[in-house]
Amino acid sequence: MTRGSQLVFAVCLSFGAGIIAGELLRFDLFFFLIPGIVCLAASRRSFLFLLCGIILFSFSLGIWRSTQESARMHESKLVAAAQHGGEFSFEGIITEEPEPRGDSQQLVIEPVFLKGERILVRAASFPEFRYGDRISFQGTIQVPESFRDFDWRLFLAKERIYAQSQYPFLDRVSENQGSALLFGIFSLKEKLRKTIDKLVPEPESSVLAAMILGDKGRMSKELGDVLSRSGLRHITAISGMHVAITGSLILSFLLFLGMWRQHAFFLSLAVLFFFIALTGFQISAVRAGIMGGMYLVSRHTGRMGNSLRALLFTGAGLLFWNPLLLLHDAGFQLSFLAVLGIILFLSEIQRYLGWMPEAFGMREVLGMSIAAQIFTFPLLLLVFDYASAVALLSNILVVPLLPFILSLGFAFLLLGFLFAPLAFVFGYVEFFLLSWITGVAAFFAKFPVIPVSAPLLFLVFLLEFMLVYALWKREKVASPWGPKPAGSSLHHLK
Repeated sequence: MTRGSQLVFAVCLSFGAGIIAGELLRFDLFFFLIPGIVCLAASRRSFLFLLCGIILFSFSLGIWRSTQESARMHESKLVAAAQHGGEFSFEGIITEEPEPRGDSQQLVIEPVFLKGERILVRAASFPEFRYGDRISFQGTIQVPESFRDFDWRLFLAKERIYAQSQYPFLDRVSENQGSALLFGIFSLKEKLRKTIDKLVPEPESSVLAAMILGDKGRMSKELGDVLSRSGLRHITAISGMHVAITGSLILSFLLFLGMWRQHAFFLSLAVLFFFIALTGFQISAVRAGIMGGMYLVSRHTGRMGNSLRALLFTGAGLLFWNPLLLLHDAGFQLSFLAVLGIILFLSEIQRYLGWMPEAFGMREVLGMSIAAQIFTFPLLLLVFDYASAVALLSNILVVPLLPFILSLGFAFLLLGFLFAPLAFVFGYVEFFLLSWITGVAAFFAKFPVIPVSAPLLFLVFLLEFMLVYALWKREKVASPWGPKPAGSSLHHLK
């Protein structure tokens, strides 16, 4: 490992550790900052002093950002108002696309007098509100309460939501008060949603809308439970794995057409940007796009060391922007681990998939899914509190179809604007593929799930460590931070 790589590793790891220490242990910033400055001042004498100084300084920076974010939440004027109690009346702007929730709708409202602080509101289904509506609010607000094993308050705080309200009186004052760009995207998204609903029946339309438009909130609870029990819920989320798969397929297709690698790379990034834009730049989708984009960088450069450093810097940058992501955003955690697994072990895993055809990238897609799930499975156990006993089999049957579903889905939506009869043909094929997913999910959802317990978690983490270590040894990686020899993972991408 080169000294530069050691410094990258030290900065990113110690910064993340500082965030955890600042939130959970409430360490004093200066207890680590002062020794760090002393070590940096003596760094000319030894590289060890420089390394220790950077570790302590980065650790202190993590504590500072964690403390700063916690103070922002506790000093929020919305929190103070909610704790004071009583009924409030003010005007605010709807800053995100409303989500239907059965017989209600969920809104995120930013009061006009409080920039950067937002309220999560559950309102009646009618009247329907839209992004950018300026509304008059009258009702009570509450500080979000955490559950026994889930910190709901911090989960919302990572999105700058510090209060919530149930069924207040809302009245639309005016429209189009938000970003003109987002308003145009949401208008396009609504037209695409209507095209899906018109040509693809339920529940397949909900799956397609979630995969392409990020409409997870519109999916029925029953369908969500079936997908979760079968181990397929992840395919409906716009995660780092899905962005990586989509970008990889686009890049491979453009190279197949004979496009220059540099042009194909930047065009692939542009398509991914449009893909994320279709979600309305949902924060979770943007983070997934950034993480998935790191895989495209690895394909473009062909150097694992550069890719890992870029991934670490990206993760650290996102955590500096919002330190609450580290402990309270499963999407960030899953996206980071999924892309890390793909970068490290895709090539090695593909060696065991010789039975899978290479046509249309099926072997690579399945390998990406397995590599991602190796790294994310323990975290999924912690998040969902149970595991599907047949998740691996259900994913083998479904994941290789993702490139076809995503590609046909985009073509189907585009043709819905240009030539409806041909869109109907694509929609029929898309429906057939989506029906396979819902059918597989319904079949495997009948199998029992495994409840998570401490012994099971210990066993899973032990097996996970042994598997990753075996793959690492097989790859013959002298250092995960330096260039890899020929024949190693990602060498085939040069």
